Amino acid sequence: MAEPASKRARVDGMPADLRDVIEKSLVSIGQVEFRKRTHKKSGSVSRSLAPEDLVHEQTETIRKGTGNRVHFMCTNHNCEEPIRNDKWDTHVLKATSDRHLQESPEDVLERSMNFAPDGEWDNKESRMQRVVTFMEQRHYLALARQHGEADLAKKITEANRFFVRLTNMVRSMDPTSKILLSHYAKNYKPGVDELASLILNVVFLRNTMSLEMVKMCEQGKMPWLRVEQGRVDEESKRVADEMFLALGGRVFFAHVNPMKSRSRAPRRGWGELVSELVSFAKKAHELASVWLSDHAVEKIAFEIRKISGFGGKGFRMKEIVLDLAEATRAQCPSIDDQLVDFGVVGPGPRRALNFVNNRRWFDFEQDRSPAIEMMYVNELRDFRAYLVANTDVVELKSLNLLGVQFALCEASKYFFYLRYGSGALYRPSSRDFDVEVKECLQAEAARLRSIWSYWEEENVEDATEEDELHPDLRLQ
Repeated sequence: MAEPASKRARVDGMPADLRDVIEKSLVSIGQVEFRKRTHKKSGSVSRSLAPEDLVHEQTETIRKGTGNRVHFMCTNHNCEEPIRNDKWDTHVLKATSDRHLQESPEDVLERSMNFAPDGEWDNKESRMQRVVTFMEQRHYLALARQHGEADLAKKITEANRFFVRLTNMVRSMDPTSKILLSHYAKNYKPGVDELASLILNVVFLRNTMSLEMVKMCEQGKMPWLRVEQGRVDEESKRVADEMFLALGGRVFFAHVNPMKSRSRAPRRGWGELVSELVSFAKKAHELASVWLSDHAVEKIAFEIRKISGFGGKGFRMKEIVLDLAEATRAQCPSIDDQLVDFGVVGPGPRRALNFVNNRRWFDFEQDRSPAIEMMYVNELRDFRAYLVANTDVVELKSLNLLGVQFALCEASKYFFYLRYGSGALYRPSSRDFDVEVKECLQAEAARLRSIWSYWEEENVEDATEEDELHPDLRLQ
C-alpha cells in the first residue's frame, strides 16, 4: 500500500514525486468554471428591490403543535404562506440575498432547480467526480502549505479559485484540532467521572472556538471544567465566568449571523451558552457510560440529539464525536471501526449531496424526518464508496464517513462561491499574537454566577419529564 503523501520524507521541502503529481493535476483540471449562466437564456436584470421588500420579520404566530411545528407569518407582502420555525433563518437568507435580488425570479428558480452548470456536470457521475477533484485539490493545497511551498500553493489557489475560506480535508492536518487534542491529553485521565468532564470540555471548546480560545489552549491557560453529580462544579463555574469577563466576551459572540461564521459560537449571549453547558453536565455521566458501551457512536449521537439546545448534527456533532474518539482511543479501541460507517448529515453536506443528485440547493436542509435522514446517510455512503474507488490520494481513501461528511460541507461552500460569488473569503491569520486579558470585577462575576443558578433551576424542572431512551439502552 502506498505511503500517505503527508508522511513521505521531505527533501528540500516537498518530495519531487508529490510535486509532479500536483503539477500534472493542475494541468488536467484546466480552467475552473464559475459564475455560469443559467440554463435559460435570458438577459441580465439591472434592477433592485424597494427597501420595504427587503424587510422580513415575524408577525402572527400560528401554532400547529409544539417545537418546530410553530409557524410565523412574515411582514413582507410577498410572503403569503406561514413559515415554519426551523426554516425561518433559511427563508430570510434566501429572500434577502444580494445575489438573488439582482436577477429575475424565473432565473433564480431555474438556478435553484438545477444547480449543475451546462455541459460537463450534466450527469451524476460527473458531478461526483467534480466533488472528488475538489477534495484532491484542496488536500494538495494543504500539503503545499505544510511543506512551505508558497509558489505551488498560489498556483493551486488560482487554478481552482480557492479564494473562499475552506478547512483541510484531513483532520490530522488541522492546526486547531492538534492544539485541542493536546489540551485534552494533558487533562484527561481514564475513568467514568473524568470522561464526563472530558465530554463537557469538548462541548465547551467546540462551541466557543476562536483564535483567542485556541491560543489559550496552546499556552496552557485554558481551565479544565469538571462535572460533579450532574452539575458543573463551583470552581469550574467561577473560572469560566472569569475567562468570559477577562476576554471581554467578544471572542464568544462576534459575527453571530447564521451561515456567516462557524468559527464563533452562533448564539445571542453568555446565558445561552451556559444553558447548553448545564444541559450537557446533567447528561454527562450518562453519555460517558454510553461511550464505554457497545455501538457507542450511534447511541451517543442519539442521546446527544435529545439534549436541550443541541441539534446534534453538522459541525458540532462531528467534532465532538471525533474529539472523543481521539482522546479515548486507548480506552475505547473499537470506536475507530464504528466511525468508518457512521454519519449524521447536517445542512452543509446535504447541500453538496443535493448538488450531486441534482436537487434544489436548499432542499430538505432542515428536514429531520427518519426517511430523509436515511436517504442522505445512504447517499453519503454511496459517495464515500465512489471516493475510495476513484481517488489515488491515500489520505482521502482512509476518511471515515464523518470525515467525508465534513469534506462535503466544505464542497458546498466552494460550489456556492463558484456559482454565486458569495462566501467568506480566505484571509491568512497569524497565530503569533498575545491574548488581551481584562480585569474581572467581583460585581460582574456575581451577576454571571446567577445565570448558572437560573439555568440549573430550569433543568431541575425539565428533569421531571420522562426521557425517551435509545432502543438498545432500554434493555440494559
